Amino acid sequence: QYLALNSKDEPFIETLVKYGSKFQNDSLSQGMSLFGGNESIKPVPPEIPVTPEVDQLELLKREKELVGMFLSAHPLDQFKFEVKNFTNHTLAQASDLLTASSSDSTLQGKELILAGIVTTAKTSMSKNGRPFVNFTVEDFNGSLQFTLFGKDYENFMKYTQPNLPLLLKVSISPKYNFYGGRNEQNNNKPADCELKIRSIRLLANTKEDFIKSITLNIPVLQLDKHFRKDLLKVFKENEGTTRVIVKAIEYENHLAVEFFSTKFMISLNEGLFNYFDSLGLEYSFTPTLSF
Repeated sequence: QYLALNSKDEPFIETLVKYGSKFQNDSLSQGMSLFGGNESIKPVPPEIPVTPEVDQLELLKREKELVGMFLSAHPLDQFKFEVKNFTNHTLAQASDLLTASSSDSTLQGKELILAGIVTTAKTSMSKNGRPFVNFTVEDFNGSLQFTLFGKDYENFMKYTQPNLPLLLKVSISPKYNFYGGRNEQNNNKPADCELKIRSIRLLANTKEDFIKSITLNIPVLQLDKHFRKDLLKVFKENEGTTRVIVKAIEYENHLAVEFFSTKFMISLNEGLFNYFDSLGLEYSFTPTLSF
């Protein structure tokens, strides 16, 4: 709100500072009057601009531009589900593995799935006139820098926009031409490795792409009329592309029956998972990381 523009296209924070300064000066002037009680025109408080709704990522972007870090939240907070279920290493862990690969050849070729948000990107030209890009990806506890040349530049350049949340599949690989154009490895020389990008996807689309169905485990005794009504209401409020499977469980006799919904497809989101958790419902899914 402090950065919003008023009707004169001035940042609200600037008009607020000017008002405070004028108010203070006027107060001092009145206090120094010989007779006091002088009637003066008091400064008019600045109008508070109406702030339009701004995307959370945009707010955090401005926050980092002003103070150099994320304070109120992290851009990946809204993707905690994806980070938890679709990645197998943090960026800090990937960095440690890369360092260890120089002395541990068994790590070479290891594939990692990482998540992060692009924080910086710089496109440059090589001596041969070929473009390449250096970009940095950051998660909750660390960051990594990547460089894209040639075909990788063509394939992945579109994903290097700042503030774009990404899911990356990388492998620990010897740097290009490390073996001098030969395929065989020189065992007398430690391998100089890099994190080679194999694939990139938009993190925001991963739930719909990787989870085709979700199974809700519901005790039979809980499936009364009111529960079913509330559950259907929530399904309608969260329409999407993920199929719902309801498994009615009779725990005493160890019986279970599955029901497949052909009418309701839902959108998996934090609010929906919070609803399931509030009811104590167990749910499961098998992500298909086919990328």
